[in-house]
Amino acid sequence: MATALHKQTDLSIPELQAKLDVVLKLQDKFELLKNDYYKITKDTEYAEDESGLNSLEDDLQDFEVCLKTSINKFKYEAESLSMLNNSPA
Repeated sequence: MATALHKQTDLSIPELQAKLDVVLKLQDKFELLKNDYYKITKDTEYAEDESGLNSLEDDLQDFEVCLKTSINKFKYEAESLSMLNNSPA
């Protein structure tokens, strides 16, 4: 995931939005899988795996934040450039 975070800076807003949509879908699926896992596993097994599940969830959230930040940055830069181009010279 860290590599993907660094590579996203070369993407356009639609590409970043598409990646964000995928991450959001992954988060939803992860939550469903985690809930199913809780139902079928014993407390001792869950305790052993909980840190790994939490780490994966944190990675997905970090990726979401990074993508949203990049999208907002690109939008801000585009708006700033547009205002500069439209200002009287």
